Amino acid sequence: NNKYMRNWIYSNLDKVAHASISAILVIVISWIFLSTTTGCTVLVSAVCGIIGTLLIGVLKEVADFMRGGSFDLKDMMADFVGSILGGFLVLLIL
Repeated sequence: NNKYMRNWIYSNLDKVAHASISAILVIVISWIFLSTTTGCTVLVSAVCGIIGTLLIGVLKEVADFMRGGSFDLKDMMADFVGSILGGFLVLLIL
């Protein structure tokens, strides 16, 4: 149902943003690795993109915690989902 999906997205905009930004970061990091590293394969670049993006996500959550916020596991799950999606997109498009 379109209305249900629209309501879910609006109520979870932060998680949708985490997943979307993570997917984009994986693609960008993978492209950089593929473009600048001699002998780098698409698979290796995708793995590097996923690992790099997850590290950025963890550091962001640690920074939130250090500033008095919380380390949000749901944000990390959204980062993970977006990273895996980004990795699949890298394998398809690069």
